[in-house]
Amino acid sequence: MRGRVLTFNAIETIGAAFTLWARALGRLMLIFLVPWAVVLPLGIVTGVLTHMWLSNETYLLPMVAMGTVTILTAMPLFLAMIAGTFLLLADQARHEAGRRGVGEAFGLGFRCFWRFLGATAIAGFAFLGIALLPVLVWFLAWPIAIPLAPVSLLAATFLGVRWAAVGPLIAVDDAGALEALHRSAALVRGRWWRVFTVLLLCLPALALGPLALAVVFAIASGLKDGTR
Repeated sequence: MRGRVLTFNAIETIGAAFTLWARALGRLMLIFLVPWAVVLPLGIVTGVLTHMWLSNETYLLPMVAMGTVTILTAMPLFLAMIAGTFLLLADQARHEAGRRGVGEAFGLGFRCFWRFLGATAIAGFAFLGIALLPVLVWFLAWPIAIPLAPVSLLAATFLGVRWAAVGPLIAVDDAGALEALHRSAALVRGRWWRVFTVLLLCLPALALGPLALAVVFAIASGLKDGTR
């Protein structure tokens, strides 16, 4: 990679993301429905118990227990869904759409759970620290906290773009949590503004789960292709 000119075409990346999303839409929607089919009923039961607890405090323990079960069930399911989605997109990109089914992709996604959780925890602590810094400074010297707030926002945005390729690197390249964070930062280095532009242009589409992951996958693929 040293001494080479790295290319990353934002327009082609956006086009690739929408093409992958359109071609794999049926399978993407199916894999997205799997965790919701499990978590939604649990959430409804938790909501009912919460309502009953507000009326009668004797339901506190069942409500807490059911809420804990819902959270512990949702975390691996949704992280496995994300990893499985990247695997399906990788198959589609390699023109191997029938290589594995949704169930197999979802099962393989579970293998990435701890790595996804580790990367998410590291990134989460970093973002939380950046967000809390102006708050802490406010209590010590509030005049400094006012200009520090936008600086913190810029820092969080900078890190978010640097780590844009973490998910596909973990799911498709089988990278560890720290390795994925480092490799993503290395891939984005020198192309930060172009990656930011892709994310910014696709911001309305990022509200749709499958399309958002297709955009992230296309960014990671484009970055890796640019290093070859």
